[in-house]
Amino acid sequence: MLWQPNSEGRLNVIFLLIQEENFSKTENEFLDVILEFEKSRALTKQLSVEVMTDYYGLKGLNNLKVPTELLDRWSLGLQNFDVYITHQKRTNI
Repeated sequence: MLWQPNSEGRLNVIFLLIQEENFSKTENEFLDVILEFEKSRALTKQLSVEVMTDYYGLKGLNNLKVPTELLDRWSLGLQNFDVYITHQKRTNI
């Protein structure tokens, strides 16, 4: 699930993806992010974007010692954007 803050500061769901059965939790979470960036490329290409997630595994994607081929490919694709990932506990999202 991806959220976007509204004018009142509350978070609205903007993107919900059905999970792929053959992917790990990390791959599914990262797939959500990649698809949303690709879907809104015209907007996200020119902005600095903060990705807030309740899944801590996404925060360390750039520091993986031995990434899978899939995660490595997606990580390279994400380098085209000015994006940083922050972790928030579920109660804060």
